[in-house]
Amino acid sequence: MSIYSKVLHDWGDRRTSGRRWLMGLLSLSMVTVTIPVTAQRSPTTLQDVNGHWAQLCIQHLYRRKVVTGYPDQTFRPNEPVTRTEFAAMLDRAFPEVPDRNTQRQYDDLDETYWGLIPIYRATQTGFMQGYPDGTFAPTKNIPRYEVLLALVSGLNYSPQGDPQSIIRQYYEDANLLPQFAYRAIAAATEQQLVVNYPNVRQLQPKQWASRAEVASFLCRALETTGTVPTQYIVGGDRPKPIQKQFPQPATIPNLEGR
Repeated sequence: MSIYSKVLHDWGDRRTSGRRWLMGLLSLSMVTVTIPVTAQRSPTTLQDVNGHWAQLCIQHLYRRKVVTGYPDQTFRPNEPVTRTEFAAMLDRAFPEVPDRNTQRQYDDLDETYWGLIPIYRATQTGFMQGYPDGTFAPTKNIPRYEVLLALVSGLNYSPQGDPQSIIRQYYEDANLLPQFAYRAIAAATEQQLVVNYPNVRQLQPKQWASRAEVASFLCRALETTGTVPTQYIVGGDRPKPIQKQFPQPATIPNLEGR
């Protein structure tokens, strides 16, 4: 059994045996794993979100342990999110999403990397994918549209209306969105996952997603009512189409070059 298979096997056991997967990984690697600041024990309160537009959402996800804070009792809502950090948030937000994809190894990851487990979890559940060159780019900041692509893929949403019409109707900067992402963003729009602050008509698709923005997308995906200001929810004044989640693996389009 390869070391990746061993890690993933131990990870799979996590669903029925609590933290046993982590102990197996540590004993296998025989190294001291350095956990980044964002993964350390979180403070009991967050000192820098009071008055923030995403305050209620951040606090809600923080209480649910979907997002974490820093040792100095801050959340740093305006900082960008890396692909690994986003994978970790997905792992905590959607623990019951079933595996739908086969195992994949990435050339830029090894068994000592702190985010190995959530990355493979995000890959196998269909939320995220690697790049054509065989890498995952774990430390790359993730842009806003890729966060939405991941949520639509993992939750297996598809647009009910014409994607081109939906995109043009809601976004003044539709020309900045890659064509391959139209279907996914249209589905995200219909499902009211998209949160645009401060201008609800500005998607800013290629801007790095901030911690607050990712939190707001997750709050919408988790359907936590009342946590995101309605004036920033795209299409929030219209009923959502009802779709069954997780029936078949979604097709994730190839991402643009890094």
